[in-house]
Amino acid sequence: MSDLFVRAVSAVRVNRVMIDTREVRKERRLGAGLVIAAGNVYFRLAGALFRMFPSLSAWVAHETDMFHRLHGLSVRRDGRAIVMPRLPGRDLLAIVQDDPEATGPLEVAGRAVRALHQAGLSHGDLNLGNLIVDGGVARAIDFDAAHLGHPLLLRCADDLLGLVLDLARLDGDTERRLAHLLAGYGAATHLAPAFRVLSQPRGFLGRSLLRARAHGATELQLGHHLDGAATLLETSGR
Repeated sequence: MSDLFVRAVSAVRVNRVMIDTREVRKERRLGAGLVIAAGNVYFRLAGALFRMFPSLSAWVAHETDMFHRLHGLSVRRDGRAIVMPRLPGRDLLAIVQDDPEATGPLEVAGRAVRALHQAGLSHGDLNLGNLIVDGGVARAIDFDAAHLGHPLLLRCADDLLGLVLDLARLDGDTERRLAHLLAGYGAATHLAPAFRVLSQPRGFLGRSLLRARAHGATELQLGHHLDGAATLLETSGR
């Protein structure tokens, strides 16, 4: 198995997403459970903290629960689909791609991630595309994966790792962007040791998964970005 395997699994969309002006409909494709189960074997062997939900009912229950707990809004099931209100705003990835100098949205997103963690929750697949920013408010979406059976500190560190790996895909100063995100998040020194452990996976599979989460960045590029990120976490809030 390799990062090519991960990209192949990711390319097989397990959900069909339809968006209109008021609602978002996510429908689980037939046969997606088998794809997810295969991916979860890889994730386990690679030492990932997260898993996806091969069971349709388990996925619906988790997505519904997280959406309600974080946003106080109801999600309804419709066959193989869940239908939820469309949240206002744009995803953080699109915002930063359109305006590479944008800093305010990163800080707003950092505050939302901090609130998520202070509530004792973690995302499991946190990336720039899973944070919707609307002015001074950011909201997490897309709860297709979850951290199961791990301490909160590790789960929070993995959420931040996911954001760092996603930032690494962009042109420009990754550390500057992360610094603004952490300015919103606040002190994260307690997460720095766990972040360093998670950012230095063991074995070929662990390294390949890390590269896949960073959209194919080289190990040299990742080493630079992850070391800089760990240092920012260690000095955050000072």
